[in-house]
Formats: sequence, structure tokens, C-alpha cells
Amino acid sequence: MRKMWKKATALSMIAVMLLSQPVYAGYPYVGNKAEYQEAYKATKEKAAEIAKQLCSIYGEESVQYALIDNGKIVLADTSGSFSRTENKALKNGNIYGIGSISKMYVTAAIMKLCDEGKVKLDEPVTTYVKDFKMADSRYKEITVRMLLNHSSGLMGSTFNGTILFDDYNENTNKELLEELKTQRLKADPGAFSVYCNDGFTLAEIVVERVTGTSFTNYIRTNFLNPLETKTTKTPAENPSYAKMPRTYYGTLEQALPKEILSTIGAGGIYASAGDLCRFATVFMDENKKFLSDSAKQETMGEEYKKGLWPDDKDGGSISYGLGWDNVNVYPLNQYGIKAVAKGGDSNFYHSSLVVLPEENMAVAVLSSGGASTYNQMAASQILLTALQEKGIIKQIKPDVTPKTPIKAGMPSSVMEYAGYYGGSTLYKVDIESDGTLTFSYAGLENVIPSTKMYYTTDGDFATEDGSVRFQFVKEENGKLYLQQSSLATLPALGQSTDIQYVAEKLTENKVSDTVWKTWKERDGKKYFLVDEPYNSVYYLLGAVGQISLFDQLQGYVGVDQIQDGNLAQTNLQIPGMGGRDLSDVKVYTKDDAEYLNIAGKNYISEDAIEKLPTKSFTVKLNDENKWYRVNKAAGKTVTIQTPKNGSVALYDKDGAMLNYSTITGEKKMKLPKDAMLVLIGESGSSFKLTYAKTK
Repeated sequence: MRKMWKKATALSMIAVMLLSQPVYAGYPYVGNKAEYQEAYKATKEKAAEIAKQLCSIYGEESVQYALIDNGKIVLADTSGSFSRTENKALKNGNIYGIGSISKMYVTAAIMKLCDEGKVKLDEPVTTYVKDFKMADSRYKEITVRMLLNHSSGLMGSTFNGTILFDDYNENTNKELLEELKTQRLKADPGAFSVYCNDGFTLAEIVVERVTGTSFTNYIRTNFLNPLETKTTKTPAENPSYAKMPRTYYGTLEQALPKEILSTIGAGGIYASAGDLCRFATVFMDENKKFLSDSAKQETMGEEYKKGLWPDDKDGGSISYGLGWDNVNVYPLNQYGIKAVAKGGDSNFYHSSLVVLPEENMAVAVLSSGGASTYNQMAASQILLTALQEKGIIKQIKPDVTPKTPIKAGMPSSVMEYAGYYGGSTLYKVDIESDGTLTFSYAGLENVIPSTKMYYTTDGDFATEDGSVRFQFVKEENGKLYLQQSSLATLPALGQSTDIQYVAEKLTENKVSDTVWKTWKERDGKKYFLVDEPYNSVYYLLGAVGQISLFDQLQGYVGVDQIQDGNLAQTNLQIPGMGGRDLSDVKVYTKDDAEYLNIAGKNYISEDAIEKLPTKSFTVKLNDENKWYRVNKAAGKTVTIQTPKNGSVALYDKDGAMLNYSTITGEKKMKLPKDAMLVLIGESGSSFKLTYAKTK
């Protein structure tokens, strides 16, 4: 939804270092006992220093990491703090939400069923899920493989009522199938791989339909119990909040409640770093117990090359296999080491798993706060140190210096590449005749600094230091793409490379004056979420949005092409991450109020929101949450009595969250001027609002 929503708030997080005793085993070292204790000494020191830097530099509240070698956990430790307020030490047995690393459990399950002849990768999904239907006949062409390599063509992430605090929605899979009946595809199945959460929820459903048991039960029986994992849990097993390092949001003092992603296979599993490493052995050469060699190799194939994709030499941050984000991990690939990686990011937990299948090694790095990209770079550095300590590589190569760009005269024909580009948001590219390119976030020029680049003798545009380069590539599908190549150097974490199509040039989309006027009347208007549960994370992160249009880009709402007065449709065809989680914008009217429907969620226009009464009152909800504008009630103190499954949230005039009782427990509040108040609960539930008496 980022293409049209202005984020009102942002995450921020930070950190005390606690060391636990690692267990050394499986290390190919011959010597006396004293010498044996020195095994992995350099790796231990390197990992501890990196973890400390993740907390001090990169905003990670806590870090937990582990290294497995030939089936033995040889290093496990932590850094940071369990909580800002609780006197509780971090432990190796603490558990984190591993986010999208959960997708590898789905992948393992599917590949095991393939080994058993119960599933075929290139068989249509409809063979196994008879009630899978969409409002687009092409859905019948989607195969199981396409779910695992992100090439299904599904819009992306349908997370309605699925990301909750302290609650698991057991109907998530059923609700997804219902929602998909109303959706179209954004691309032909198999055309290109673009990150897609819904594909893995569908794959999870395939496992359940084929086996006749829940996904949780299947992976527990076939993987988790045989691996003797001690911490791994799914939301269906009610993982212990007491074992979860605390997470925080913005300036809120309270630790957040337990975040639960009910889409288990797409991102809902919890685990420790040690357990993740044990699970990683499923994909290693030495382990013959779970998957055939051919099944393991299949997951690590270059699936991303089967469709539209930029040419990548050293390997970018993304190169999809089956489940894996990257089957050609930099910088490990520079040593001839086969490495595969999967990252995971929930809203508050972040994780990375890097596996060396031929060396039978893996590192997992988990954190509260931060980002999975930082954790993957950390994992790679730990592995390189271990490989050097084992003698597999002689030395760690120094950082690469980007090629110094040489400015050159620019052909006049390049000027035609200027314009608006659509990706995860709307970008503007300006090109001057002297070869200067200015890249900016449309509408956010005063918030996010623009980037200046210069035309070079290599026929591309580059920053002064050459660390970022742009090329314009016209693909066989006739579309023009903005390709970004980069080499990033981060303190303590080393380097990472990336090459992606980040955006696609938007073509002219002519609409009538009448249709454009209809949309212009919505320009700058705010819309408010009405149909998420009382404990939804969305009321913390994304309950208020705003439509933004550009007169220079008539015919578009953000990156969506206007079709008529009530529909703007996404038509971007971008592989990788630039085209993920797209959605159409649909406008409809109910009870004389205007609503937006985006990715299955419904938002009411500010024009339809009532003024908050100035006297105490009781209100009964109908089929949606109730919003009020604080007008004459500003300055008053109100106490709100909520039902059992109910909450209240307060936002300032810019949409920034001031209070959300699901988190704070606070139901008595002073109402600021121009604020917005929402009562969140089940249909038929009642809320009583009582104002404090003024003296």
C-alpha cells in the first residue's frame, strides 16, 4: 500500500551484552584439551563484536546468534537486552519471530511430499486445492513450483485480520481462499518472480489438503520432533511470551504485546537461533534423513532466471530458488562457496539464515529491531571467519572499492528516459542535457533527499563514488525499467551487492476530464481503516492513509492506472522486490459514505466521519469500527468503557498514533484538537464514553 499512503510514524529501536557458554563440537581439530577449547576462538570473538555493533550502530534491541557445523551447535550467544524495564537476562533459549524464514518450513514440507510422490511441483495448485478460485481465469495455470519461486502472479500479501497482538486467527487460510475469489492476477503465471506472501499461504494449504492434517502438526511430526528442536513453535501452539525478547514502537514506553502472524507458513513461526540452525541441516549434504539429494538441490536452483530478470554477475541480494531468497550469496560466492539464504522480517522481529550445504554449516542471526539485511551480512561475516579458522579459505578478502566513474557526454536520446517511474512507491527521474540525473521520491522531496548521478563512459549513471549506478533497460515485453546496481559497505558488517529492476516507467494513461475531476476531488483526502480486529497491528502501524495525485501525472493514483471514476488498477510488471504487494484501489459507496477497498481492507472517507459528541454517550457498533472527529470535545478528558474484545485508539491531525489501548491499556485520555478517535470491536458490541466533569 506504500504507493499511495503517507506513513505517519516510523519504527525506532536500541541496547548490554550477555555471554553464554558455547558448546564446541564437530570441529576438525586434533590436540590436547586446552587446545580443543580454543576451537572457533576467533569466530566467537568476531561474532560477539558484530552482535555488539548490531545493537550500538544498527538499532537492534537484542541479538541472538548460533553457528552449526556438521550437526553440532558450536557457537551460540546473545547481545543487547531482553527488556528495557524487566531485570531479565537474554538467553540462547529465547525465541524470536522468524518471519519469512517460515517459508523454508513450507518448502521442506512440499519437497518431502514430492519425494513421497504425493505432490508434483509442476502440477496446478487446483489439483490439490479444489476450492482455490480467482476472478481471473489464469489462476488455473498456477503450479506448486510457482508458489515456491514467487512467480504465481498473485498480488502479494492478503493480511486481513492476520497480524494481531496476543491472538491467533485460526481461520486465516479459509479467509484467504475467500478473498482470492475476488482478486485478479497482476502477471501471467510464471512470467517473473516477485516476492509474494500469499503464494506460501497457498502452499501451506496444499500441505494440509494432501496430508489431511494441520500444517503445524505436519512439520512438528516430520521435522521439528525428529530434529529435537526445543524452542520452535507456531502460533497454533501458543508460544510463550515470557521467552520472547521485548519489542518496542516509536516513543511508546511500554513493551509491545506478543506479535502473532497467523499466516504460519508465510511468516508466523517462532524459534531460537540454535533451533533454526538445526532446521537448516535438512538442506545440508550430510543429512539424508529428511529430503532426497535431488529435492535439496531443486530448492537451490536458479529459479529466478526462468522469467524476466536483470543480468546479474556477482549475484544481487535477491536470486530466488524454491523458498530461498538467494541461492548465490555474496560475498561467500566470491570464494567459490555455495551459500543460500533466507531472511525474515515481521514488524518487530528480524532474522536471517545463511546455509552452506556443501560445508554442512549454517549461521542464524535473530533480533528485535534492526533488519534482516543487517543480520544476513552479520551471518556471512561469521561464516567467513569460521571458514578461515577451519582452513577452508586462506584469508578473508579486503573490501572491494567501487569502480570510479568517469563522466562523459550524454547522447540526447537518453533524455527520453526522464519521467515518472512506479515501483514500491512513485519515483521521479529528471535528466538534464549535461548528463545530470536527479532521482527523487515523488511528493516526498522535502522528506527524503534526492540523489544526484552523472552520465559515465560506461553508458550508465553513477554517484560520485560509483557505489550506486542506474541503467535504463528496455525488455522484450516492451517495458522500460530503471535498473539499480549497488555496492554497499557497512561498518562491522562488510559489503553487499545488489542489482534489481527497482521501477518501471509509467506510460501515458489518458482519462476523461470528468474522471480526472472525480479523482481530484479525493486528492489529499484521508481515509480510515474500519474492518480490522480490536487487537490488529494495523491500528498501530497503518490505520490512516491519504490519497495523493500529481497534475503532471494525470491518469494515475500513485502508481495505479485510473480505469474509471471508481477504479485505479496496478499494471506494473517488476520482478524481485520492486513489484511486490501491489493492489488495486477500488472506491464504493455504502450508506451514502465513500469507502476505499485496498487488498481486501476497507477505509472510510474523512467526509463521512461524525463529530464526537460533547456529552457522555453509549454507542453500539454495526459491522465496522466507528471513527469520530474530535471537534468541540477537544480539551475534554474522556473515559471509554470497552467490551471484552474491544479497544480504542487516538490519532493526531496528521494520523500519528497517540494511544492504542490494546498496547497501553489506557482508556482514559485527554482529547487534543483535530484528533481522530476510533472504537474498535465486534459487530453488536457497545462502548460507553464518559466525560470528566469540569471544575
